[in-house]
Amino acid sequence: MFLTRLIYASKVAADVNRDDLDQIIESACKNNAELGVTGALVFSNKYFLQVLEGGRSEVNTVYHKILADKRHYEPTLLDYSEISQRMFHEWEMKLFLETNINRKTNIKYFSQENFDPYEISGKTAAKLLQDITSKDHMEK
Repeated sequence: MFLTRLIYASKVAADVNRDDLDQIIESACKNNAELGVTGALVFSNKYFLQVLEGGRSEVNTVYHKILADKRHYEPTLLDYSEISQRMFHEWEMKLFLETNINRKTNIKYFSQENFDPYEISGKTAAKLLQDITSKDHMEK
C-alpha cells in the first residue's frame, strides 16, 4: 500500500457554525477510522485547510466525499504526494481553530498577518500544518 498525503484549502460557506464543525469532526473520525485515514483540519471564519493521510484509494475516497460537502466551496488541491510516514498519525481527524494560530506563525507563513491558505504552496502548507499541530505550538 502506498501512503499518500493530500492537502487542500477551501472557502467556508457563510452559514458554518460550531455545531457544523463538531459534526464534521465526529463524522470524519468515524469514517476515517474505518478507512485508516488520519489528518487535521484548520478552520478560520473564511477558510478550511485540511490534510488527509493514508492509503491512496482511501484518501481519494474521503476527498471525493469532502468535495461534495456544501459547507465549503472553491476547493483547491495544494499537495498530493506519496509519503514514507504519516505526520498526523495521532488523530483520525483533529480540529484546530485559527485562534490557536499565533501572530508569529501567520507572519512566518503568509505575506500578511492573516491566515490565507490560498497564498501558500503545498510544501509550505505541510510545514504550517506540522507547526500548528506540534505540541510546542499548542502549549503556547
